[in-house]
Amino acid sequence: MSVSRIQKLDNAKFFLIACVVFGHFPASILNGSFFLGIMSRWVYLFHMPAFVFIAGMLSKNNVAGNRWRKIFPYIILCAAMNILNSSLSIIKGNFSVFQHFYNLDGVPWFALAMFWWTAITIFLKKRRPKVVLIVSVVLSILSGFWNSGGLLALQRTVFFYPFFYIGYLLDAEQVCSFLDGKRIKIISFFVIIVSVLVFAKLGGPDFIQELMRGRRSYTSMEGLANAQFGCLYRVGLYIVSAALTASVISIMPNRQIPLVTTAGTRSLAIYTFHRITILVLFQYIPGLQSWILKMPVMHTFIVAMLIVFFCALPPFDWAVKKLMNIFKPRAKKTE
Repeated sequence: MSVSRIQKLDNAKFFLIACVVFGHFPASILNGSFFLGIMSRWVYLFHMPAFVFIAGMLSKNNVAGNRWRKIFPYIILCAAMNILNSSLSIIKGNFSVFQHFYNLDGVPWFALAMFWWTAITIFLKKRRPKVVLIVSVVLSILSGFWNSGGLLALQRTVFFYPFFYIGYLLDAEQVCSFLDGKRIKIISFFVIIVSVLVFAKLGGPDFIQELMRGRRSYTSMEGLANAQFGCLYRVGLYIVSAALTASVISIMPNRQIPLVTTAGTRSLAIYTFHRITILVLFQYIPGLQSWILKMPVMHTFIVAMLIVFFCALPPFDWAVKKLMNIFKPRAKKTE
């Protein structure tokens, strides 16, 4: 079985990208109710660590084969996403957005980080895994003493790299087989429910969300007494993130689900186009935000799902795949 086609992982990617889309809704909507506010911050405990972990598991072929032609397109994708997401501002004559081409504080950071993670792993693949893992975790914790301002996504790259590397070290089929056990699923449901209740009881602290974004220094986060507390919190959050990542993957069905599984295979296209879709919807559809705020919270999730499925349409997926295969050798014509 091809690792990239394990349906459990495809379903997990669908759920995770849906969390990403939901988390990028305007703050006025997410803070419009206690429940939405808590859930929008709670997903940060696991959605990007889980995405990066799965990306690491699926990177083995590129790392083993030194497939630079598969890796360099992530740089081009990052630039394309910057242009796409800045297009509305450029149309209005605001050209200051071009600073985001190196100051990656928004959505495109993940594309460039994918290049860094895979490239770093190629150079480290012959090193002792235990040493690499320990060093990567230490550097990830220490990254909180640095405020890069989003420079080339380097701070986030360092912060999330342990999740990528652990994924790279593990076999995807074995992981999914283990997590598919009945007892593991029961424990996973319990872990998820308890984490939501505890997080809600704590009021969903903003600094936890910032810690899990990995883009700011400890001293710049409100709610932290000092940087040393940031280190301790981050170590604790690694454990929580690992438990939630395993739990989320565990509860995902290991079978084909109509629309869902297919959308999961197109998560990169959804990631690429969801931000501009959200910007267009909420800037150019009068009254959409106020309508959602007046409706039950379930409508927010419905709108998020509609955006996910819209961005998973074949034309968007085709465009991203075409870009990601830009360096693919052309087949020689036979005479």
